[in-house]
Amino acid sequence: RKLPDLTIFPISVDHFNGDMLNKIHVKVENNGVAAAPKGFVVKVYVDDILVGEGPYDSDLASGAKGEKIFDYTFPGAKSYGIIKAAVDATNLVTELNEKNNEMQHTISIYAPATSNTQPTEPVKIK
Repeated sequence: RKLPDLTIFPISVDHFNGDMLNKIHVKVENNGVAAAPKGFVVKVYVDDILVGEGPYDSDLASGAKGEKIFDYTFPGAKSYGIIKAAVDATNLVTELNEKNNEMQHTISIYAPATSNTQPTEPVKIK
């Protein structure tokens, strides 16, 4: 049976500064042998709290890669360390492998920078 296989690789952010608008980039790839239809949902969590979700707006051909971008501001006074993303989070698409739809990374967020200075001490992540 010819099916798509949606995976995430990688998750990235524009910068590591707290209290500044950031972008979380979720790269999506179809490793299957059929196209994945548009409308599958991508969700992003920070420390297990949902911070963004949205449908993928076009079909994703076999072997193709795409990206969803979410705006988020990491609070500078707190340590948020784990970013998790899920593709096809609502199970819209029947896939070759339904168990490879999530990925997570641990990141360090720096304390907010004051004007004309760069952050020097990272906020420790558990």
